[in-house]
Amino acid sequence: FHVPKILAHFFFNQFSFVLEQNQYQDFIDLFCSFYVKSKQKTYNSIKKYTSSTISPGLKRWYWAIDCVLSDVKKNRAKWDVKTWIQTKRWRDLYVEKYKDKLKYEQMDKKQRQKIQQSTITTNNSELDQLERVLTFSQIITFRTMAEKLLVKIKAFKSSKQNTLSQSKGL
Repeated sequence: FHVPKILAHFFFNQFSFVLEQNQYQDFIDLFCSFYVKSKQKTYNSIKKYTSSTISPGLKRWYWAIDCVLSDVKKNRAKWDVKTWIQTKRWRDLYVEKYKDKLKYEQMDKKQRQKIQQSTITTNNSELDQLERVLTFSQIITFRTMAEKLLVKIKAFKSSKQNTLSQSKGL
């Protein structure tokens, strides 16, 4: 479906021509109608209402309701309990792996040498596999969660050290 757009773009990059204002407007209208038809293509499978007893406005409302219902049926799987549980597993795993990656990046060279290279490569490979499965918005959300979790851990450690140093001073 996307191939004609690429070919048309390639075609227009290769050739140039001059159009009058009316020709240009007709050309733009033609492409706008192609765009509208391509957007309507997703709903072509929905039955059109052809009954003569129903008014045209009511036919459009029925058609719009059928379109929304078909979208709801397609997206219903996202609200399944199994999907939620799987997403939670992926979230926990991704946050843990990304947190480990951030910790490794913040370490000194001496600390990095203590960690085995195999654990780092397996962590990165698991992270890559998860990123292939997850959507972009999920990846961004999970990364933000991991970064905030690291900030909380650092704040907790610093507050704990401050209380220990204050208790030693007493």
